[in-house]
Amino acid sequence: RHYVYVNPRFCELTGYTAEELTSEDFDFIVLLPEESRKYLEWRYQMRLEGKEIPNQYELELLHKSGKRVFVEVSTVSVGKPGEVLVMGIMRDITQRKIYEQQLRESEERLKELNAAKDKFFNIIAHDLRAPISGLISMTKTLIENSDILTPEETKELLTELLDYANQSFNLLENLLQWSRSQTGTIPFKPEDTDLYEIALSSVVINEPNAKQKGISISNLVPEGSISFVDRNMITTVVRNLISNAIKFTNPGGEIQILLKDNTDDYELIVADNGVGMDSEKLSKLFKIGENISTPGTAHEKGSGLGLILVKEFVEKNGGSIRVESEVGKGTRFFIKLPKKK
Repeated sequence: RHYVYVNPRFCELTGYTAEELTSEDFDFIVLLPEESRKYLEWRYQMRLEGKEIPNQYELELLHKSGKRVFVEVSTVSVGKPGEVLVMGIMRDITQRKIYEQQLRESEERLKELNAAKDKFFNIIAHDLRAPISGLISMTKTLIENSDILTPEETKELLTELLDYANQSFNLLENLLQWSRSQTGTIPFKPEDTDLYEIALSSVVINEPNAKQKGISISNLVPEGSISFVDRNMITTVVRNLISNAIKFTNPGGEIQILLKDNTDDYELIVADNGVGMDSEKLSKLFKIGENISTPGTAHEKGSGLGLILVKEFVEKNGGSIRVESEVGKGTRFFIKLPKKK
């Protein structure tokens, strides 16, 4: 199986000389990657058996340098019965294939952006409306009954107002961060960062909400655990994971932030002994098009946007995230992050 004649353009296309290609020792199979090789073997066998096969097809070739080239092939059999002699014309369609791949990728990206847009408006229309409606309702109650409310009742209403305000602020903060990540305008400045300090600041931010439910948070990350990450992004990650854990942990529960020191990376773990999740909910985590947000153990509202941000920010920092959960026993988020550069 060798070439009888090749023109200069084919030599240019493959990187071999005409002498190499037409040598009886040269098997044209070496020009083919595995997937193309199987197809050509089939065509060769069909021709030996005298069977009809398509005269025009697309094929991938291996250039002598190792790069791949896409060609469109038109062939005609010119051999005698029982002899396989084929005359073919090849046209380089590599650039067209690149454009087609770019179009497919653009289409996928547009679908993702469209889903993101729908999610964005859904959050504004529903998830943000609830806490703001609560703010309006509580404020109206305070104004209309300010002269008859006892100090205890006033304090209770103000506490509810603070809860609604915190819900609104957290949601707006996540919306802002997420929209900036989608448009590529969020700064990315990785640096040597102590994961203990990130865990500590994230605990402090979430402590008021945890105290309201009687939940303890333990920062068990050793000091001096230096990771090469964007401090703001990973702070957002840990803050959101602790907030999520508080939401789905019963009063009196416990949350721990732990660290596993591997050879090449750190594994930061946020673990709770809360309500846990079944396999169906686990499979839908981190997906922008899925509406899996459920009320917390104290009827806290949420949008699911925080976990989407978590995954995006972890991956942006060269890390990965996985989840283990069991209904009634709790959830553990495992985040792998690079060590000090």
